[in-house]
Amino acid sequence: SHLSRRGEPRRRQTLNFLGRTFIFSRFQRTYLLRSFQKSPDIDTSSSGSKSKSSPPHNKMGNGHAAPAQEWDMNIAMPSNTAATMSSKVTVGAGCYWGTEKYIKKDWKGGKIIRGAVGFMGPEGSVKNPSYEAVCTGATGHVEVYDCDYDVIDDAPKDVTYESLIKHFFMFHDPTTLNRQGNDAGTQYASVIFCHDNVQLEIATRVKEELQALVDAGKVKYSGPTVSTAVVPATTFYPAEAYHQAYLENNPGVHPYLIPI
Repeated sequence: SHLSRRGEPRRRQTLNFLGRTFIFSRFQRTYLLRSFQKSPDIDTSSSGSKSKSSPPHNKMGNGHAAPAQEWDMNIAMPSNTAATMSSKVTVGAGCYWGTEKYIKKDWKGGKIIRGAVGFMGPEGSVKNPSYEAVCTGATGHVEVYDCDYDVIDDAPKDVTYESLIKHFFMFHDPTTLNRQGNDAGTQYASVIFCHDNVQLEIATRVKEELQALVDAGKVKYSGPTVSTAVVPATTFYPAEAYHQAYLENNPGVHPYLIPI
């Protein structure tokens, strides 16, 4: 439906990025994707919950509006070149079910050869946190998708990584601090965890380029500031088994998309 629960037309925003037009709801997580060349409109406005016992999804999250995480930018990272850079990617973009799906299934700039959803937090944070512990906000961990990619058509590794990072900014709203739609809490922070100096440089540059487009009014999100953290990676902790490939294993469930 293109009407809100109040019977009013849904409010939309457009985003032009990488040769495609994205039409977003006010909270960005409900969106239509239109290719200029051939793709029809795709409306993914449906909802799901992510607890094993399936409570209402809008009750998930710790509700923290201010960042609990304090990221250490002094963590030593490998110093690589564009040719030898890491093929590992770890990003947080809200609910990790959706992050996994949008990267694993929808990214066309390379191929994912391994991946898992889980948690990554500040240096020195609790080891092996449970999903329930992360939801309290006390651990500081972020829900992430951790994966390894490979290039296609002999594309350079750095170009492939940049393509993935630009794709990352297409499927969530990086201007809503610690929130995606009704998913509110520090575990839903927008974060790019970098595994070497090359990734840090590329991710920082792409974020700055995107901010310039937002400032110029050429890209529109619900807010004016790209709040995505670009930080050194720490230890990745896989989530419980039932969270892995959840949408693939439960085709009737979709990542939470808030109806506007």
